[in-house]
Amino acid sequence: MTLLRPLSSCAALALLAGTAAAQANDECTGALPVTVGTTFFDTSGSTTSTPAFDCETNYNADIWYVFTAPQSSFYEFSICSANYDSIIEVADGTCAALNVLGCRDDACGLQSATTVLCMAGQDYYVRIGGWGSSQGSGDLEITPIMARDLELFAHYKLDDTSVTAVDSSGNGQDGFYQNVNQGVAGAAPGTNTAAEFDGMSSYVEIFGGGAPLSTLQSDLSLSLWINLDNLPPDTTAGTQVYRFFSNDGPGGSWSLGITEFGQLRFTTHGVLDYDQPVTVVPGQWHHIAAVMDILNDVTFYFDGAPVGTIPGANASNTPEDIWFIGAWDPGFAIPEFLDGTVDDVQVYGGAMTASDVMDLFSNPGSTVGTGGSLGVNYCTAAANSTGGAASMDATGSNVAADNDLTLTASGLPPQQFGIFLTSTTQAATPVASGTLCVGGSIIRFQGPGQILQASGAGEYSLMIDTTALPAGVPTPIVAGDTYNFTTWFRDIDPAIGNTANFSDGYSITFQ
Repeated sequence: MTLLRPLSSCAALALLAGTAAAQANDECTGALPVTVGTTFFDTSGSTTSTPAFDCETNYNADIWYVFTAPQSSFYEFSICSANYDSIIEVADGTCAALNVLGCRDDACGLQSATTVLCMAGQDYYVRIGGWGSSQGSGDLEITPIMARDLELFAHYKLDDTSVTAVDSSGNGQDGFYQNVNQGVAGAAPGTNTAAEFDGMSSYVEIFGGGAPLSTLQSDLSLSLWINLDNLPPDTTAGTQVYRFFSNDGPGGSWSLGITEFGQLRFTTHGVLDYDQPVTVVPGQWHHIAAVMDILNDVTFYFDGAPVGTIPGANASNTPEDIWFIGAWDPGFAIPEFLDGTVDDVQVYGGAMTASDVMDLFSNPGSTVGTGGSLGVNYCTAAANSTGGAASMDATGSNVAADNDLTLTASGLPPQQFGIFLTSTTQAATPVASGTLCVGGSIIRFQGPGQILQASGAGEYSLMIDTTALPAGVPTPIVAGDTYNFTTWFRDIDPAIGNTANFSDGYSITFQ
């Protein structure tokens, strides 16, 4: 958007003269139905609705559509093919009380697109207009953006004794060591070794060759262990970065490293640097994870804990077939070699949850789903509006005296509210739209800070005070106790509207 563009005199006179002929969907109340796919539109001759677009006050000639989501998902609403300077807005609610969920001007050149989380069976109003006096035509494209299931795409343990850096994921994306000191002590002493990089010429080169690695532009996760000799030096040529893992730069797709200022840096090459400050101690092992979701937002984890989420921009570039550990691109003028030791590099398609990351931190060398577990899942949860079922997990310690227990529920409908429940009794009782997996005397975690809202990825977590469960009289957990946990959450059933549902159960016997 450029504020210097004037309203053309011809267009202004036409509007003032009232020569434009109103279209059927000129106002929200006349919104025409649209579905997933492509719909041609033309704003020429349409009038101007009120109120103003949420993201732009200088607008005209808007038309309206209504979209009923066939399933719960993120959807992209794009008019990037328009032949004029366009604006798009998506809202729920009613025409008399709209709640704007997404609004963009100039998202793709002078055209626009926005991505919105939509729930199955709900109506969403799509408003298309023009900047200033702009009017024209194009295609409204509505596309569901479905998050992929988590899958290990590449795994480099870096405990090799030959020149080959083996990809133990089974996808055959082996790399080759170049000037790397192999066989040094790893993140889990006594169980594995790691690779030490000299900051000048060391790297591992991986040939993706169109295999899974080279399909990842977003909706991905990266986990690894680092032990830096020092932070990158301050240089007059610009910010110095140590790259841990990278697609072939400076083109390519994405990479992860750390700056001279102690910021984790996830880069979508040519698009955006996502920077998150952390406190790295040279000479000490740290676990690093970065998760880029389907909206291109990046969440950073440091030593098992989430430390920040940076909002996304456009998707990254198409990946090149070559990847590196310990460098950005050894042949580039700014190679960004790593000075330090790396262990256990794991790359996933899909977004890891906070509990996944905590499992990797708590169990060095494990992969998601193979680490230690505090308890066992039981009881089958009913499907919710996401199409899947919610599930329970826990991280921390099952030693009651440690008071270190965090419950996590995943597979929840995004943005919905819920609470955790616990009891010493297991059950499988149909309630509302789900199955309640606890019975008897049920304790509800519903005090201050305990009523939770699921993230866009459908997850929430709560640290439990094991010294004082919120019963009528605060009750401590002691060694030998077995408690069963589940979560209750709000949901939407297209057939009946607002309802409630539950996750499966998770049973922990404390020591």
